[in-house]
Amino acid sequence: MQLDQRETLNDLLGLLFPNKTEGSMEESRKVFHQFYSPENITPILDYVIEEFEKLVLLPVENKGLHIIYLIIATKEIYIRIGEYEKATTVFKNRVSKFFDRLVLDGERIEDRLVLLLIYNELLATYYSQQPIEQQLYEVLKLTDPSSLEGLVVYNGLYHLFEVGEKECSLSLGDDCLFVNAYLDFLELLHKNNEVDLLANHLIATVKTHYEITRYFGNGSLESSLKTYESINSLSIDIIFLQPFIQYFQYINKLEYDNNIEGDLRLNKTKSKELVNNFFSLMKKTFDYKSKKVLSEFEQKLHSDVIIGFDDLYSIADTQTMKNILQNYALKVLDMSDTTLKRHLIDFVVGRFELLYEDKQYRIISRMYQISVIPMDNYFFETAYSLSNSGYKKEAKEIYEKAIADGNESGAIYNNLGVYYREVEKNLEKALDLYKKALKLNPEDKTVINNLKSTEKAILDEAEKPKRITENYFKKTKNWHKQILFSIYRLGEQEVGIEVLSDLTRQSSTTLKKNLDYLVSLDLITIDKNGIKMAPTIEKLVGDYINPKLEREILKIDKTRFFRPIFYHESEISLYRALIELFPQHFIFPNMSLKTIFDIEKLRDVLDGEHLTYLFMAHVDFVIINTTTYLPVLAFEKDSDYNDTKVATENMKKKNFIFSTGGIPLIRLRFNSAMDLEKLKSEVRIATRELLSQIQGESHYYEVDLFNELDVKKFGISLTSLEIEEVKVEWEKIVGNMVARQSKIMEIDGDILQIQISTELVSVIELGRENIKEKISLKFPGLRDINYLWY
Repeated sequence: MQLDQRETLNDLLGLLFPNKTEGSMEESRKVFHQFYSPENITPILDYVIEEFEKLVLLPVENKGLHIIYLIIATKEIYIRIGEYEKATTVFKNRVSKFFDRLVLDGERIEDRLVLLLIYNELLATYYSQQPIEQQLYEVLKLTDPSSLEGLVVYNGLYHLFEVGEKECSLSLGDDCLFVNAYLDFLELLHKNNEVDLLANHLIATVKTHYEITRYFGNGSLESSLKTYESINSLSIDIIFLQPFIQYFQYINKLEYDNNIEGDLRLNKTKSKELVNNFFSLMKKTFDYKSKKVLSEFEQKLHSDVIIGFDDLYSIADTQTMKNILQNYALKVLDMSDTTLKRHLIDFVVGRFELLYEDKQYRIISRMYQISVIPMDNYFFETAYSLSNSGYKKEAKEIYEKAIADGNESGAIYNNLGVYYREVEKNLEKALDLYKKALKLNPEDKTVINNLKSTEKAILDEAEKPKRITENYFKKTKNWHKQILFSIYRLGEQEVGIEVLSDLTRQSSTTLKKNLDYLVSLDLITIDKNGIKMAPTIEKLVGDYINPKLEREILKIDKTRFFRPIFYHESEISLYRALIELFPQHFIFPNMSLKTIFDIEKLRDVLDGEHLTYLFMAHVDFVIINTTTYLPVLAFEKDSDYNDTKVATENMKKKNFIFSTGGIPLIRLRFNSAMDLEKLKSEVRIATRELLSQIQGESHYYEVDLFNELDVKKFGISLTSLEIEEVKVEWEKIVGNMVARQSKIMEIDGDILQIQISTELVSVIELGRENIKEKISLKFPGLRDINYLWY
């Protein structure tokens, strides 16, 4: 099989290319298009991919050119026939492993075949409207920018090879618009402050785009609008590029204006490109107004920008108008320049009805938030949009104000009824509102259905206690009741999956399945506030858990065969010190190790000698959580006896068991002569040393000590005095650009509150988990970051 594999892969590769034709160029082109039509090539691709996976078991780099030829060809074909999602997912694992190797090697990528694979991957990602993944981003950073121009512009004859009698070539899935995809990569370089890489890749991009325009003419002019908006913003600090960019932008703008015939038809992506270009030019226009003398180019740009956008919009077909309007509205609403926003917002407000017809409810909601909607004319549309965008309470207030102002309607009463039923769960109020709506609109089927369903819901609610009582006794098993009992015992405490899993000893998967079942029986509800039992069930469970007490009193003989639980006065002193230092916890003395450790889990990691010792040994004191009853921290009082050989060996065993089992252990040595205050001071110092040692480490259980303990009592805290430390670390992690547009507001418990510009949403989302991990690693007391967007 191994000897035949190369030949077999060669045959599969040949299936992806048409046979040679001896006819004219027109006949060859016809054969080519017929062969690569979706209906013809799709089943061929499916067969090739299936057979390929059967044959090839090793990573891509281990099979030579045949495999990489086939992978590139497959991705290129999927791009050409518009199957962009498939282009990103086909051979994903194999390509991912290959990219991992490239990143690990860290060498500059100049091989044109490898570059072609990388660029087709980028093109597929762009067309499928997916963000560039970190792995692809790291590989692109290794590519040779000088190869870009030759590969993209001249790729038609880029890589020729033969399979049997077939002449085959590999190229990009789309060359004219490739630069737009490449700009997504440049944006990431810019956002990540990769200044040197950005400069090199930007120069190559400008040259490449210039050549594409020269060679492909009108086919690339439309995409050049976005290209120059991006290039201008990315190259703002690269002064020597500006004259060329401005000139090229001007030429392309003129060509684009002169080559529109009939209705302007743009898809969503291209409409967004057009809007972005307009806003970029508009900002420049405002900047130009401050100059005393304008060049000929600047004068032309100044006039064209003002009238150009409205002209383009007015000649667009209906769908293009919708796309342009949506993108325009989002762009103007996101602007931080209030002067420019005021200047441009009228375009959006004047087309409010079009936005509402197109169901752009979120855009309308944002317009309402900045108070630009003429509410006297559009109060209903605004309220309806707010409700559909999740702003239920604000919508209710507008509806109620409209009624108070005398603007009653069946639709308003109906929508208010929906609010009171769905949000406030006030069925009686909802029913009253539906009746008022029906009075105004007697034949409205929506109102009639809402009224009937609410009447039924009221009846169901009256019968609910009886129904859920039957469900409790007839449809639940012991494990379901165990969950209910645990919820009851937790009382007002927050009920989470992890806590319930520990209390019920059910795995998270099983627990979630059982919780869903209890919800289906109406025994519990689960929402953002947690898990709650139905009142009827809470009473049934309470009656079961808290029955009348049954008593039994045993008489004793006149004997005294008992003793104090402490052996030495020094142990009593330590017990008293721990009680005062850990008032929010239980202090259990003389705890058997088999009581505080999970024996079944430790069997796999401890040898026989340590397991035997575990069953025999105890620890002097354990600090216990009063809610979960989990051990938090242990203390061992040592004495001179621990210096003996036997005791030393046992001490090593105990240390190993605690280290492996995940419970921190503090050993103390002192005698009964030490007074209580001195002993408390020593215990406080020892605990502070433990917390200081683990601060910055990532061990889950240890880091949890910062939530379990009042660390301020032990001299460790995250106070406002340390905010400067956090600021320094924040700038190191996110870079100067992001740090300048953000501000650390406060440390709220274990949450870092950061105010940050909405312009950085994509940057933060791209690295959110990485940022959180680095902050938590540096400051273990910080568990999460809350971003306050402005």
